Amino acid sequence: MNIDQIRRELDDARTEFRTTADAIEARLYEALSAHWDADTQLQAELVAAESEPRGYQGNEWGEIESWRHAPALSLIDESYRELFESYVSDRGMRVDWENDAITLSQGDDNYMIQRGRDRGAGIYQNGKRVFSADDCLHDGEWDDATAAHLIETRMEAEGCFPGVFTVDYHGNVFPFETLKLAAQYIAPVESEDAE
Repeated sequence: MNIDQIRRELDDARTEFRTTADAIEARLYEALSAHWDADTQLQAELVAAESEPRGYQGNEWGEIESWRHAPALSLIDESYRELFESYVSDRGMRVDWENDAITLSQGDDNYMIQRGRDRGAGIYQNGKRVFSADDCLHDGEWDDATAAHLIETRMEAEGCFPGVFTVDYHGNVFPFETLKLAAQYIAPVESEDAE
């Protein structure tokens, strides 16, 4: 036999093996998906991760994600974790195995608020400052109601309603209730001396 022929046989055997292994893995994924679909505790935890997050954090891509502890994750066999990650990714979720938590990206178009008067303070969207700290002042101090009013006005004008979050100096992320706060907004009164 010549070397090229043996190499072709090896390549054919590898291709056949991969094809067979992929078909078996697909059947395994289908069986596991049916098992996970029927697991009421797991399904309740996945629904809760979507509708009742326990907190928010930044992820490695600079996006905001919600998270929720999911005790049922500890019951998933380690050898099936990669397949389970595929299973939840179909719902837009990721798994934090270290913390037994489900995370869900809040998208990359969110508003980020950095309160204060320092150089970095303001309201950002997609990494760009859309309002400076000075825009958010009322009587010389940062005002959440003014910030909320600016964001709500901008969202109405653009017809786009992404999430709004604040970030503290330690990098902790919190939701920012624009509708409630914007209702408290007090428009500045023009002084009569302005003429």
